[in-house]
Amino acid sequence: MERVAVYVDGFNLFFGIRSKNPKAVNFDVAAYVRSRLGSNQRLASVRYYSAPLVGNPEAERAQKRYFAALRASKVEVILGRFQQKTIHCEHCGQSIPSFEEKMTDVNIAIDVLADGLMDQYDVAILVTADSDLVPPIKKLTLCAKKKRIVVCFPPNRNSKDLRRYAQGHIYIDPKDLIEFQF
Repeated sequence: MERVAVYVDGFNLFFGIRSKNPKAVNFDVAAYVRSRLGSNQRLASVRYYSAPLVGNPEAERAQKRYFAALRASKVEVILGRFQQKTIHCEHCGQSIPSFEEKMTDVNIAIDVLADGLMDQYDVAILVTADSDLVPPIKKLTLCAKKKRIVVCFPPNRNSKDLRRYAQGHIYIDPKDLIEFQF
């Protein structure tokens, strides 16, 4: 049996879903992946990487409910953080505060590499379209030649670079957004 580990870029998935179907943001990623496994595969782990929202109490509550649903379905939720930064407008001279998500890509990269090198999976599925994850895919291909990386693109998301370096890719179909809801 092939062991399959799933690594989900939470914001990449969220914004992809929201761009296609804003009402489908409570996507049950573990159930979706289970439905796609072959008869010779078993789900070894699912990790969801994100950061806790700040500044919008309603969105914060919705995110906490979603994280609770993920955890109840045996998904490990790994949180980074938001860092405040200042954006300066060159045209008007005004500065406004903004927030930037930190640590998600690094956490995914470390776990995909470490888990692969420690033989925790045979196939890794990366749910993302973020080409920042090309370097860990390339490194794993060099260091653990038998490991396979499959990229699962969220709706309205794509990356030529990820497709080039991964051993396969799939797209989340918009109808699946409705079928696999908590």
